[in-house]
Amino acid sequence: QARELLQKMMKQLAACEWRGTTSSFEEVRVATSLRAEYMLGVNFYDCEETSSGEKTLVGAVERMRASPTFSRVALMDALNHLGMIWCGRSEYSRAREYLEQSLSLHGTGEERLAGAVDSPEGRQLTTTLFLMAQVHQHSGEAAQAAGLCQLTLDRQARGGLPAGRDEWVKNAIQLSGFFLSSGRSLSAARCLAAAEEVSSGGEVTSDSRAHLHWGWAKLHLCRLSDGRDAITGNQSSPPDPGPEAHFKMAGIQQHLPPHLSDTVRGCGVRDYDSALAVAKRAISHVTKVRGVLTLDEAASDNVAAAQDLSRVFAHLAALAPLDDDKTKLHKRRIDLLEPLVEQLNIAAFDWLCKETWVEVAEAYRDMFDIKVTQVEAGLKKVTQEKLVALADGSIKAYKRFLGLFEAPANDPDAKHETWPKGLPNPQGIKEMRFRRWYLVARFSLARVISRKPSADLLGRKAYLTQAIDEYKTIVALCERLPFDKAGKERFDDELEICKEMVVLLPTKIARLHTLNPGKSGTG
Repeated sequence: QARELLQKMMKQLAACEWRGTTSSFEEVRVATSLRAEYMLGVNFYDCEETSSGEKTLVGAVERMRASPTFSRVALMDALNHLGMIWCGRSEYSRAREYLEQSLSLHGTGEERLAGAVDSPEGRQLTTTLFLMAQVHQHSGEAAQAAGLCQLTLDRQARGGLPAGRDEWVKNAIQLSGFFLSSGRSLSAARCLAAAEEVSSGGEVTSDSRAHLHWGWAKLHLCRLSDGRDAITGNQSSPPDPGPEAHFKMAGIQQHLPPHLSDTVRGCGVRDYDSALAVAKRAISHVTKVRGVLTLDEAASDNVAAAQDLSRVFAHLAALAPLDDDKTKLHKRRIDLLEPLVEQLNIAAFDWLCKETWVEVAEAYRDMFDIKVTQVEAGLKKVTQEKLVALADGSIKAYKRFLGLFEAPANDPDAKHETWPKGLPNPQGIKEMRFRRWYLVARFSLARVISRKPSADLLGRKAYLTQAIDEYKTIVALCERLPFDKAGKERFDDELEICKEMVVLLPTKIARLHTLNPGKSGTG
């Protein structure tokens, strides 16, 4: 009906004649006709008739530019709609042309952003910036896209959010993730603080509030990770360059934690005590996340949040000055993740199971190593049964992880006529980073088995023999599945150790009766 009215109006205006001497009527007629033509083009777009919409809008834009009485707001909107049409076709270079024309109508530099955000022209500028952000994103210009997204969010918030508040919060959380991945913790925190301020106005779902808490948790987790690298001497890359995210909306400062920067990683984490303060913030946020995103209703999110919590404990353990504190933190990781992964359906959560099992294995392994070191140094008495239990926990978890790469016996895709009998044929490791992940787990498994204590020589011999078999398996797999020598992922150092162990361990077994097993029984 709207289209019929517009088309009828355009015909009537075209049929009008003015025989007088004044041009005012003609100016009104032309301006009204142009507006009707532009509205007709928008109508086609809204009805998903984009070809007709493009043709009509292009004509309207040409006539508006040629008319001294054209509406600037209508021209901006027409150009924005042409940008939307070409974005919808994934023709982002064409979309950019129209959007840059729209931007040029707003001036340049600071002048462009000086106007009121809630005016008709201001709202069109916000739309243009939003669309340009999409163009930059799909053109591989992530930093420029993030900057325009942040500017768009700020203008939307200052222009009022009577509707769409929940969507705004989600976009701000997503943008914080980009800044965080770039090492720019201050800009990430400002996005989250802005989301806090907007969500305080209500109309935000519990799911979005949970993800907001998760955003804060990830921020503090990254601070811990970067701080740990700095304290332990590991060189991490500097944050990606780029302007800081600034929000002009009021109330943000109260939500910002101290010691954040866009130029230095790990801000505020100088030692174990400062790391503990940051960890407490992360733990508080993750606890709230898991309280909303429960295992029954959001299993993937619940487990992923638990993994983040485990990583908090792992970073603290790396910085803890006392070995007993380290083992307690690793125990918390195990108590958190092991019961959780046992409940997961492997078919539905294969990847999560892999990630979780390998983390459980590493936690057991780290506890085992600490306890063995304490015993060997005479710092602590630990029963051999306790050491065996820790080793078994790690071995079990590594095997559960490796087992997830095995194809069912009746899987036709896993059959390989030339594959050696008895050699594991892991699936899903064609990509080098997954291949390395799998082989590092086998390597760690072999190491734990080789150090597992036993009360008698026969037991130690059996464990060392199992370790040899694992090392031989790794060498054979690397021969069958070599790494790309020019690639980023390599396994050279570990493979060299495996080859050495294949040679050295049989000699050790032969001399086992002459060797001192040490206080821990792992020698």
